[in-house]
Amino acid sequence: HRREGGGSPTDLLLTDRPLLACVALWALAVTLIIYS
Repeated sequence: HRREGGGSPTDLLLTDRPLLACVALWALAVTLIIYS
């Protein structure tokens, strides 16, 4: 990771907004593909 944060992946996910947005959009896309 760019900032060399280390630590818990969960903490990183919850504090890194661009990563959180990417994961949310991925989950939405998968849901739409499965249920469409």
